[in-house]
Amino acid sequence: MKLNPLSWARSLSLAVLIVGAAASAQPVPNEGRCASDQIGSNYYANERIEWALKCGHINAQQAFNYRQFFDIATGTVQVKSLYTYPLYGWPVDLYNTLVWIAPMDRNAPCTVGYNATYGSYARVVSECLVGCYTPEQKVRFATGDIGIQEAMMSQRTDVVTLAPGATFDRLTFQTGKVVAYVSDVADAEQPLLNIRTRGGGHLRVTTNHPIVDSAGVVKQADEFQEGEELIRADGSLDAIVSIEKEMYFGKTYNLKPATFDPTTNIVVAQGFLNGSSRFQDKTVTEGNRVLLRQNIPDSALAP
Repeated sequence: MKLNPLSWARSLSLAVLIVGAAASAQPVPNEGRCASDQIGSNYYANERIEWALKCGHINAQQAFNYRQFFDIATGTVQVKSLYTYPLYGWPVDLYNTLVWIAPMDRNAPCTVGYNATYGSYARVVSECLVGCYTPEQKVRFATGDIGIQEAMMSQRTDVVTLAPGATFDRLTFQTGKVVAYVSDVADAEQPLLNIRTRGGGHLRVTTNHPIVDSAGVVKQADEFQEGEELIRADGSLDAIVSIEKEMYFGKTYNLKPATFDPTTNIVVAQGFLNGSSRFQDKTVTEGNRVLLRQNIPDSALAP
């Protein structure tokens, strides 16, 4: 069986009316995470991509986007360090999907699961993305700090980000615009890190969530160690005193600002500088992952 190519935007953008402060007039789409269908290597992600392409579920451009990205800074095409891949299932509503695990073998037959309840075959519902917060983690919006799940459900778009040209001497901020939220399409068990700081801060995030370190470098959460420092929104540094792992069952969340440059994709979460979802899907250039370059020591700029 062959399915027509279907983008995540069409499959998840349902017509809803949201009323509230700084809510979007149009529904902000949910670009799904895939904790319920995790592929741990580029080899198997590529096999999924090739299977979907062979079976006509995605087109060549979509296959390209799963594996490469356009580096705006250099004007070149780069290979993603971690491939994304198509996620299959049956959309239940704007925020939930019944997931079907598609093959990770390009030679598998093009047989797609059928669900009698929904009266249809599974289809591509999202691109698998990674790196997020638990529901209660607060992100800064124009009116203050709001839990990320609440912000998504109320369709808030007025996220606060670093302003262009912000430096260590002068952390300036602007009100940006959220163009998409990212959350798991289904509850799933997944590993988290609880990062606690000397000043009483607490980040509860997935292991690959992007966080800004004291050198202005965006790093994955699992790259941090006790004793390293995080940057607070007021520019002060706060040392990590403990990092504890936990297994969590549920959904995690992140968001995408409308901009594509690294600086304006830094948001404030739990009072600290964190990276947006664009650092995971590579629509923000990583390079050597350095932000806030103007006043960073030369040693921090080494690849």
